[in-house]
Amino acid sequence: MVLFADLLSGSTWPFGGASWPAVEPAKWYDISRSAIAMVGLVGLGGGAIIAYRRQRVTEYRQDLEQQRHDFEVNKYSDSGSADLHARFESAAEQLGHEKAAVRLAGVYSMVAVSEGWLARGDKRQQRVCVDVLCAYLRMPYDPDTASQGEKEVRLTLLSILRQKLLSEEDPATWCRIPLDFTGATFDGGSLSGARFFSTVKFDSAKFAGNGLSFDAATFLAGQVSFARARFIEGTVSFSKAKFSGGFVDFGSAALRGGVVSFHGAELKSERLSFMRTSIDGGGIEFTQMQFLGGRAEFRLLHDRGFVTFDEATFAGGEVDFDSSKFQGGSIRFRDSAFNGTSVDLSKVIIREGSQFDFERPSSWNVPPIVPWGDGPVSLRSDVYPEVWPPVVGSFSPSQS
Repeated sequence: MVLFADLLSGSTWPFGGASWPAVEPAKWYDISRSAIAMVGLVGLGGGAIIAYRRQRVTEYRQDLEQQRHDFEVNKYSDSGSADLHARFESAAEQLGHEKAAVRLAGVYSMVAVSEGWLARGDKRQQRVCVDVLCAYLRMPYDPDTASQGEKEVRLTLLSILRQKLLSEEDPATWCRIPLDFTGATFDGGSLSGARFFSTVKFDSAKFAGNGLSFDAATFLAGQVSFARARFIEGTVSFSKAKFSGGFVDFGSAALRGGVVSFHGAELKSERLSFMRTSIDGGGIEFTQMQFLGGRAEFRLLHDRGFVTFDEATFAGGEVDFDSSKFQGGSIRFRDSAFNGTSVDLSKVIIREGSQFDFERPSSWNVPPIVPWGDGPVSLRSDVYPEVWPPVVGSFSPSQS
C-alpha cells in the first residue's frame, strides 16, 4: 500500500532517502482497493500453479498405468504368438507323418492355427497356414496305389476347404485368399457352392475317376485357371455355376475320356476360355447353359468325343470358335435359343466324320454364323438339318 501511495504521489520513496509519501486521505481508498486486487491475483496465480502441478502428477500416474498395461498386453501378445508358432510347427510335422490318422489330425490342427492367427488379426500368417494345406494336396498322389487312409485325408481336407469357401461374410472365410493347386491330383471331392473371389490355380492338375464337383459355385471377380489340366475319365461338374466378373481359363487343357459339364450354368460379364483345348474322347457339356454376357472363346482340337449346347440360351455376349478344328466327333445345338449372343463358327475347320447338329431350335432371332452360309443351301450329309436354316420348333426324325 505504501508502494502504491509512493507511486501515486510521484515520490521516489523508499529510494534515495526520500520521505514517507504524502497521500491525500481521499486516495487511500483507491490505493487499498488496488492493493487488495493485486494480492487476489497473486493468490489466484498460486492456486493455478498448484492445480497445474496436481494435474501433471495425475497425468504422469495415468501414463505409468498405461505403460504398465501395454507391457502386460505385449507380454501376452508375445506369448500368444510364440504359442501359435509352436502349434504351427507341430501341425506341419503331423502333416508329414507316415500314419494317415496323424496326418488327418494335422489337417485339423493347421485349420485351428489359421483361425488363431485370424483372431489376432494377422491375415498374413493365416494365409501361410492355408498355403500349407494347399501344398499338401499338391504332393505326389496316385489314386490307383494310394491307401484308403490317404484318400480319406484328402477328401476331408477338400471338405474343410469347401466349408471355408461357402460364405464371403463369414469372418473366417477363405473366399478372398489365393489358392494354388498346381499339379495336384483329384479323384473325388466336392467344392459345390464355393465362392471364389480371388485367384485359384488348378494348372496342370489331373482329374481322374469321380473328378471334382463345382456345382452351384460362384466365380466372381477372380481368376480360376485350369491351364494344361488333364481330365482322365470321370466328370468334373460346374452344374448351375455362375460366372460373373472374372476369368476361367481352360487353355491347353486335355480331355482324354473325361467330361467337363456346365449343365445349367450361367455366364455373365465373364470370360470363359478353351483356347487350344484338345478333346480325344469324352467332351464338354453346355446343356441348358445361359449365355447372358461376357465372352466364351474356343479354339478346340477336336479329334473324338462331343461338345453339346443342347437347350442352351444365347441371350448376350459372344461365343467364338476361332480356328477350331473338328476332325471327328460332334458339336450339337439341338433345341437351343439364339436370341442375342453372337455365335461365330465361320472359321471352324471341319474334317470328314465331324457332325454339326442344329436341329429344332427354340428360337432363331440371332442365328449363328456358320461356314456354309446363312441361306437355303445344299449342306453336307454330316450337317443337320439338311435344309437351312432350320425351322423353329420343327420335329426331326434324326432327333431320336
